[in-house]
Amino acid sequence: METDYTTLTEAVAAKVWETMNMAAGNIDVAPFDEQDDMVKFNLRSQVLPFVTVIVPVVKSHFEQAVKDKLIGIINESHDEGHDPEFTLLALTAELSESED
Repeated sequence: METDYTTLTEAVAAKVWETMNMAAGNIDVAPFDEQDDMVKFNLRSQVLPFVTVIVPVVKSHFEQAVKDKLIGIINESHDEGHDPEFTLLALTAELSESED
């Protein structure tokens, strides 16, 4: 699955803007998407390096953790002699719980 870094950078910049202003007590400041283009460009350019470095690391770690978990469920189901339908049900249940 490809990552849309433009959209992700925009979301991170908006969250950083919100967090910075809330921490400073500036609750009456307009949202990030209503700011001047130069303010938005400046903040996006500051968060972009972090997004492009951190996201691939987190994505890789998360994907490996999911694979390990699913493989563990398959192996456990096989070792206990369950049929394929049970295994698929167990995998589906695990994926449903992971979304919360």
